[in-house]
Amino acid sequence: MTTLIQQINKIFSDLDNQAITDLPNKCEKWQKEAKEFINNNEFKHGLGREYAEQTWGRYCRSRLDHYIADEKNTLLKKHEARNQRIAARLIKNDINTINVKTANIIWGNDFETKFLVDNLIVTLKVIFAGGYNIQREHYRTLCNVKKINK
Repeated sequence: MTTLIQQINKIFSDLDNQAITDLPNKCEKWQKEAKEFINNNEFKHGLGREYAEQTWGRYCRSRLDHYIADEKNTLLKKHEARNQRIAARLIKNDINTINVKTANIIWGNDFETKFLVDNLIVTLKVIFAGGYNIQREHYRTLCNVKKINK
């Protein structure tokens, strides 16, 4: 399983490195937005300052460099958990190794890659999600394994 996880790490390395590179600017933006929200939206939408502080306060109270370090640790843990989930899904389908060189990576708004393994097509897709009830954009990783019909 260790080899499989290393191979999955390699597939996502560009995407993960870009996410870490973009993190300081995003953290600065999120902190600024949180402070503006707390200062400008008291009692709007039924939200009082105390609720806003509980919800958004952690973005505002910490120094930016500490906040970035916390978010980076969180992001690295999410990457590792994602890789573990994908590896478990592949092992469930009796796939113990993948050839990273055969990956067909398609870049666009989302990330998608496909592998042919024996008589199976493995599709990894990263979609970006977010909404009014989610405080910020995030990504989800989908893993699909299908048999090839011959």
